[in-house]
Amino acid sequence: MTENALVVHEDSFSPISALQFAADKGLDIDKLAALLEIQERWDAIQAKKAYTKAMAGFKADPPYIFKDKKVAFEAKGGKASYSHASLGNITHIINESLAAHGLSAGWKTDQDSGVIKVTCTITHELGHSESSTLMASPDNSGAKNSIQAVGSTITYLERYTLLALTGLATHDQDDDGRGGVISPEELELLQQEMKAAGADEKLFLKWAKVPALKNMPTTLFGQAMRKLKKKQQQKANSATMDFPKKDGTPDTPTAKAPPPDKERAKAPPEGTPADMTPEELAKLKQKAIADAEKWN
Repeated sequence: MTENALVVHEDSFSPISALQFAADKGLDIDKLAALLEIQERWDAIQAKKAYTKAMAGFKADPPYIFKDKKVAFEAKGGKASYSHASLGNITHIINESLAAHGLSAGWKTDQDSGVIKVTCTITHELGHSESSTLMASPDNSGAKNSIQAVGSTITYLERYTLLALTGLATHDQDDDGRGGVISPEELELLQQEMKAAGADEKLFLKWAKVPALKNMPTTLFGQAMRKLKKKQQQKANSATMDFPKKDGTPDTPTAKAPPPDKERAKAPPEGTPADMTPEELAKLKQKAIADAEKWN
């Protein structure tokens, strides 16, 4: 029996296959089971370490979540309203950032005795997961029917369990109801600067972590403008540089006059007086040739 015959390949490994392998080779199955348990504990520890590292990376560069939805309803004291970040907005922004670190989020919903329980779980690609649970009664505010009341509570709990588990917070609205985002005037100015800088809108949105320019938070507006101004300056600087063509000549004309050609220097310079003596003409040609040689 060779040493290679005892090797269990990792890609085909499972507890059943390992036990079968032990039985075929006459190995102690109890000892093998103990080894499998140790391996499982080791894998769990490594998976938890990977999860912790991934979450640290996620929180080091957290996404910006803005309140994008306003709700108005009739209350006992009259009309009431509030703003919040919609579940679609939260999940789109957070899941995109989580995925970059090998993480994903999901929910489980239960209902018992009129109480709704929602559990959010974030799982790492190596298998470790952590959960957060919140419970609440159906939301009977406004003119909701029973199904809408349950759905509203589920959506609310899904939203806040995800925020609790990631340690993120939504940004409050401004008094003008713009949700902490730039004004229409600032949006127009931002678009003008982007056009002048030749900026790629998709890359710019990815940098700002917003789905659209109109969702640019006011806290990022100054930084965004400085970034675009810098890009404009870089664009202007590159436009003034002489980039060589394929034949080696500059792409843009230079102010420096071209060097005199030796062959042309041998001919009488333009504007030479016709009454010059041969000696004077020879000296003038010699000077022109010397000037031409200085350029070479």
